[in-house]
Amino acid sequence: MADTKGTTKVFGIGSGKGGVGKSTMSVNLGLSAARKGLKTALIDMDPLSNLAVVLDISQSTIDAMPDDLQSRSLRSYRINAAPRLDLLFPRVKTKKGQAKALRQRVFETFYTQLLKEYDCLILDLPAGIQNEENLFILPFLHNLVLVVNPEPTSHVSAGGYIRAALEINSAIHFFIWHNRFDPSSTDPSFNARDVAGNYNRFVPPELQVTQEEQKQIQPVAWIPPDRVLNLLFSEPNYEEQVLAKLEEVVVLLLEIWTKEPKVVDFPGLPLLYRRGIRYALMYTGEKPSAEIVQDYLTQLLGSSSLLVSDTFLQLLDRYRQKMVNDPRRKRLFKIRTLLLRLKDEPSTQNRTRIRRGIQEASYELLGLMTGQMDSEMETNTGGLLLYYVTVLKLLSHPAVVGLLGKLIPTKDVYGQKSRNRNRQIRSLIENDSAIARALQEAVTRLEPIVEKQLLTTAKREALGPLLFVQKEESGPRFYREAYEKLTFRVVHDFMYSGLGVSSGLLGSSSGREIDRGLEELLKLVPSVEPPAKIDS
Repeated sequence: MADTKGTTKVFGIGSGKGGVGKSTMSVNLGLSAARKGLKTALIDMDPLSNLAVVLDISQSTIDAMPDDLQSRSLRSYRINAAPRLDLLFPRVKTKKGQAKALRQRVFETFYTQLLKEYDCLILDLPAGIQNEENLFILPFLHNLVLVVNPEPTSHVSAGGYIRAALEINSAIHFFIWHNRFDPSSTDPSFNARDVAGNYNRFVPPELQVTQEEQKQIQPVAWIPPDRVLNLLFSEPNYEEQVLAKLEEVVVLLLEIWTKEPKVVDFPGLPLLYRRGIRYALMYTGEKPSAEIVQDYLTQLLGSSSLLVSDTFLQLLDRYRQKMVNDPRRKRLFKIRTLLLRLKDEPSTQNRTRIRRGIQEASYELLGLMTGQMDSEMETNTGGLLLYYVTVLKLLSHPAVVGLLGKLIPTKDVYGQKSRNRNRQIRSLIENDSAIARALQEAVTRLEPIVEKQLLTTAKREALGPLLFVQKEESGPRFYREAYEKLTFRVVHDFMYSGLGVSSGLLGSSSGREIDRGLEELLKLVPSVEPPAKIDS
């Protein structure tokens, strides 16, 4: 194996409390790194050890590993979970003394070997600073990714984690990983971007994270809500995919229709500040107060005398009222409320009702856009919307459902057929010819059916202008190639939904943000060289 001395990135993944998606993010970061070609070790430092569940490693494979931490062979504790991704120490580690023994194995016995064999070491830590295991691990870490959700208890517990961790190791640099973050739906009374500030408001001055300590805290990723990443939803579900697409359409339309203020609206105000006002009105909820908008601008642009002058505040409030009272914006947030309600439905029990709700929301959006599309982006967005509604209708046909169902590889578990999740996860990193062939065959069979239904729907609903066409000398032509690509993406992501991973999904905004967040980490986390000498 190649010696990668001096190039290894080492960081832990922690959280102030359980249930924020820490372990799921650890797996997704590991898969993203492996897809980039990095030889990655995913080290399960959590005593409860559930990474193997996410990666679909069989219990018999786990049980075959040593039940103690006495072996001095790394091979004893290593499983290849996917191409270029190894899972280390996956067994439950709740016996007395195992936390300290695990630290010794990772940071002493095997540390030099790990740094030589891997490009990236990702340590999934126990949730919460109160865990004794963190006391053993944190002194050895210099970089820690802290996973948070956009709600007060997550931020307060994360702030407590930072405060306690700095007392153990004052050199730790924290990278905030905002999970399930939705900038357009955050509570206007709660700033979901300010972890340290939210924590400091709840604790006395002597327990607060100081301004100097906050220099060691940096946001790196903003992962949007995605049911793909929820392990409670473990089966393919197209309705959930369409819901995600509709939410993306709502956000996109909000961005298109929230216009940047003109010079006449704010005479003499620099362009940077006018753009900041637009962002504030896009991402601070349906009816943000003037104080919330001003607070957002201060965080985005820094303190400035411009932002507190009476003239600016009067102009800001006038423009804010104009945007908040815009009829299209109001209807957009009404549709968004409907989508959020559908997301809360137990989809396995109410798929028909959810499908009807999605169709209602889709036609509401199409109605909102029809006759008011003054840009190519709006027209293309409407075309995508029409396509997704069309495919959703097809899913009521048993033949189509059966065709897609055959795409899911299975395995035998105690005489029962079960989804082979690990094989699918592996195929996201390296090509599985059988899966790829089945996918292409399904797309080939489904595409003409989709085309026929699409043309029928467009004619019946008078939505012909939303069809994708290609301009040619003889006139516009139905853009069949574009729809073939769309169908491939839809079927691909349907087949891979329900795995708890999004890296590699073609239409996943969360997957794209995870990949971008990893890129940031690889830039910001310094490489580690093997120590000259390790005492065992």
